[in-house]
Amino acid sequence: MKRSILISLIFLNILTSCSPHRQADNYARKNKITIIYPQAKFNKEESAKQLAKGSATIKGVLIQRNHVFAKYATLFPVTEYFESWYRLRKKRRIKEM
Repeated sequence: MKRSILISLIFLNILTSCSPHRQADNYARKNKITIIYPQAKFNKEESAKQLAKGSATIKGVLIQRNHVFAKYATLFPVTEYFESWYRLRKKRRIKEM
């Protein structure tokens, strides 16, 4: 009886130590993710003003990436917050290379 309990405890320990959830938790602990935000504060009024309907016309070429067809391009207002965010993104891209 004691031997069967011991064997079942060992088997249970092996099963739980190999679980994908435990492996994911260990991976998350080892590779802590740090979220970094831009230093500039987001100015809602400035962005709203720049996003308002205007009379400008934009002409250019839309480049297709990853063989995905796109009819539209996303434009962002260039604010202090956006420039700060873009610098952070650029630093991350350099580190990934």
